[in-house]
Amino acid sequence: MFLFLFNSFASAKSPPLIVCLQDPPVWTNRQPSHSGFTSFAPSAASRRPRVAFYVFRSLIEMATITPIFTGRSDISTLEITAPSLFGTTVERFHIINCYSVWGKSITERTVAPALTLPLSPFPTLLVGDFNIHHWSADPLRKHNSSQLKASFPYFSRAAEHGYTLLNTPGVHTRFPLQGSSRSSVLDLAFASPALVPFFQEWATDLPSTGSDDVPISIRLEHPITSLPPPALNWVRMDWPNLEPQPKETKIPPPLALPTRHAFEEWFDFHLRTLIELLKTHTPSLPTVHQGQTVVVLAVIDPSERVPFILSKGPHLR
Repeated sequence: MFLFLFNSFASAKSPPLIVCLQDPPVWTNRQPSHSGFTSFAPSAASRRPRVAFYVFRSLIEMATITPIFTGRSDISTLEITAPSLFGTTVERFHIINCYSVWGKSITERTVAPALTLPLSPFPTLLVGDFNIHHWSADPLRKHNSSQLKASFPYFSRAAEHGYTLLNTPGVHTRFPLQGSSRSSVLDLAFASPALVPFFQEWATDLPSTGSDDVPISIRLEHPITSLPPPALNWVRMDWPNLEPQPKETKIPPPLALPTRHAFEEWFDFHLRTLIELLKTHTPSLPTVHQGQTVVVLAVIDPSERVPFILSKGPHLR
């Protein structure tokens, strides 16, 4: 399912900058890798990570990416730092990724509301599989008292700190492939007041991964408003066709007794000539475009399709 998800980006209108996974696959204490993305996941003693971030490498070249771990395996934060984020004076943007399951009782969850919905003066996006049901996200569902008691603390805290639910009400995010459970909304996204002006779209427009939970794309205005020129992919330089050309390039010697300024001009001119020659035989790396999907939220649930990798943890469905 991991490969299905990442391969689906090839046909997407705008590939994501950041992928947030819940219950990511792990094999021999390692997460799978994918070309073009760098992964970050919390490390907790004797516990596999329940959340992970995959960041598009071109974004790493534009901003400082810092994962913030607190010793827990089920919640982590990604901090994006750069001057003038979203074209404003803001320099920090946080994405909180959590995976919360049943706690000690039917109305308790393992990740408390205070951890998931902090009071934040800068743009903050919270995404995760909360395993809770609430009428705000699923207004047509008949909720029992236990479900509302479990979800109330989260939605109450969101309202207290001004967070906005980004989900489209009534659009389900989980479709059980087996059993008699109903489809539901368990995967939620909230935006802090400072992020709401930059929100564009919440959608379930990506192909299915084979998991019960569908991938969700969240489109924001691009956080980096002044994009750098495309970087070159030096690894894919066309060396067979390039190799004979530098040998054929004639570089005249400098003047016998040049001044410092004359020597620097001679050196810079011919260095630029060689660099331009290299560039003409070197493809560019994939670029990040304005309006690109910033975040994709996906619950992989690897044990549903790959039972030899992990045993499935507790879920409320």
